[in-house]
Amino acid sequence: MNTIEISPEELGFIAESGTLKLPSDSIHNHLHAVSEGAKVQRAQLEGIELSALILCAVQLEELKKVNHGLPWKEWVKSNCDFSYMTATKYARVLKSGRAGRIPNLNPESIPETAPSDMSAEDLRDACKTLAASLEGLGGIRQLYLELEIITNGKQSKISAPNDSQEEEKTAGDDLSIAEQDAITTYRQIIEDLDRAKRLKLLQQLPTQTRAEIAEDLQAHLKILTA
Repeated sequence: MNTIEISPEELGFIAESGTLKLPSDSIHNHLHAVSEGAKVQRAQLEGIELSALILCAVQLEELKKVNHGLPWKEWVKSNCDFSYMTATKYARVLKSGRAGRIPNLNPESIPETAPSDMSAEDLRDACKTLAASLEGLGGIRQLYLELEIITNGKQSKISAPNDSQEEEKTAGDDLSIAEQDAITTYRQIIEDLDRAKRLKLLQQLPTQTRAEIAEDLQAHLKILTA
């Protein structure tokens, strides 16, 4: 009996519509092969997802050096299809990669040259090298968690949660993953600022920089409480 070859996309349609009957004596092997092939494709796509992120960060790093006539934050808001927060996360991933904190990724494989200044062949090679190293690490969210760019918001096992913490957890369970990411991201920013203040790092910054940080925080507070 002939085996019927179908793609994963076609499989989803078939399972939903039931319009095609598959031979029971051979389809199990084919479906197993589809499952195994999907695992490989998923790992490859995750590698591509993360390599594109890193290359985007390299490009942003180069763009930041250029005098745009605008503060960097304003330039990102005006010229990027993603938020300034996302650009900041990308920069932190790049910094972690160059510091050797990303498993299996050789820091020397991260290009110093911006993608816009590469030849098509060099860019292709950079993508392949990075993607191969990043396979199996999961997607962007998993990498952010690994590098502690975001936190999963789980309670500590050391102390039992009080009633207010239980209520917060129950409410958090109803949030989408995106909403939880937003909450943990803002909380992480506050924790970072508090840590910097305790270490007196903020006092070492120029007065103008501290004023800009305070102004940004006040502006964001108005948005959050609007």
